[in-house]
Amino acid sequence: MGGDQEKQLNKNGRIYELMQRNSQTTIPFYLSNYNYGFIWNNPSIGKAIFGLNRKLWIANQSDYIDYIVTIGDSPKEILKNYTDMVGHTPKIDPKLLNLWQSKLRYRTTTEVEEVAKKYFLKQIPLSVIVIDYYHWVYDGDFNFDMDYWKEIDKVAARLNKKDIQFMVSVWPTVHKNSNNYKYFKDNQLLIKSYFDKENLVFNGLSVLDYTNRKTRKYISHLLYENYMKKNIYMFWADQAEPEMDNYVHRNYEICYGNFEKYANKYPYYYLKTFYELYKKSDLSFPILIRSAWFGSQKIGALAWSGDIDSSFDSLKRQIQIAISMGISGIPWCTSDIGGFHSGDSTTDKFKELLVRWFQYAVFSPILRMHGDRQPHKERLSNFGGGLKTSGSDNEIWSFGEKVEKILTKYTFLRKQLNEYIVDAYEETRLTGVPIIRSLFIDFPEDKEAWEETYQYMFGSDLLIAPITEYKLKEKIVYLPKGNKWVNLFTKEVFGGGKKIKINVNIENIPVFYKEGSKYSKIFETINE
Repeated sequence: MGGDQEKQLNKNGRIYELMQRNSQTTIPFYLSNYNYGFIWNNPSIGKAIFGLNRKLWIANQSDYIDYIVTIGDSPKEILKNYTDMVGHTPKIDPKLLNLWQSKLRYRTTTEVEEVAKKYFLKQIPLSVIVIDYYHWVYDGDFNFDMDYWKEIDKVAARLNKKDIQFMVSVWPTVHKNSNNYKYFKDNQLLIKSYFDKENLVFNGLSVLDYTNRKTRKYISHLLYENYMKKNIYMFWADQAEPEMDNYVHRNYEICYGNFEKYANKYPYYYLKTFYELYKKSDLSFPILIRSAWFGSQKIGALAWSGDIDSSFDSLKRQIQIAISMGISGIPWCTSDIGGFHSGDSTTDKFKELLVRWFQYAVFSPILRMHGDRQPHKERLSNFGGGLKTSGSDNEIWSFGEKVEKILTKYTFLRKQLNEYIVDAYEETRLTGVPIIRSLFIDFPEDKEAWEETYQYMFGSDLLIAPITEYKLKEKIVYLPKGNKWVNLFTKEVFGGGKKIKINVNIENIPVFYKEGSKYSKIFETINE
């Protein structure tokens, strides 16, 4: 069903709003333990009611009912049939699988260059540095405020030679003072309001109608001219729902008609803008996006779970979201390490949360630092790129020596696993089986595997049991039947089909690999 902020994997007994929101992704597909998958192929705003003895699907506006049932003898076969239908992921560049460094928000060329230099001096593997929102003067500019981003093209070129990419955040919002506003308005490229002549949708701003092919074509032109010509090729498609002041979609119109009828597919069209640009430029990069729809995976969607709380409870939910998104066909997923909101970087509890989240994220598709850390820094000015404040530092050395040591160790651990992770991506591309998946997908005959909520397989051979509670000293881990399991760090061997008690400390989380794995030589190089 996509990604809801929930703790349970079993959907029965739940009511789901079929609507894209910040931290709520709607992809109406479910996988049944009765060996079928069900697709509700309707982008209308609506509702899904998962009763204990029946299911009810509601579309607020639709001219038809379109649903598809796919069957198979196992969860893997069903997911293969499903993704054969809606699309498979493209290949991933292995150079992008190291750390992605992000925060709310870097504000100048000097800042990002200094961050890159420090990672380089510390020899910490780094793939991406993210430049977040309001690097522009006005929403809708799709360009840097050059008062703050002088020579960003030269810095980007130097980093590209070291296999480090810049990623920039772009929004679908438009301010009336933007140089592009008149063009957008005159060519009817904005979502229209039935009740507001200014067509204001969110925070006093208009929103682009990405369902319109002309919008996508013109934005692609701006992205190419203002970013790619500055040696910046990766994009973060933020606000992809789109976010609205009032989520009453029937009050708005897009090029196809009433927005309510098509709203859940808006993120797909938004994403398509970047995909079409890459295709034209003979490039391929993942596109970070906050919502998705059927088929988004085949055009490069890297879904993240939105602006979430900084809490252990939130960390638990991210595991469920990653598993659910993978089952829904979106296996490239990520979350803000440490959470986004209210993370006070000075407290011991937050530092432990950050470590536990980072340890989990190493065994996820993308390892990405991000968040709005407290306390905030003062704004640089009252205008343009200096208007918005910045959170506290969010690099892995920003939380004390002890935290830095652990995060650095885990960053290198991920580097050691690069071959395994690349193969996991390739398995996903070919079969549709997610990189992060619930135990029952690999062990469907093991009843206990269907009950495990917070453990998962990372690729075919690694079992991960993240620590999601503060100051936890021991954890019960279930090891599925049919294999012997080796502790990745201690090399202890355990039989399958039973629960074991593991003592834990801040240094590691429980990770096991299958005895006899073809990757054993890689796993054997890893220790405590």
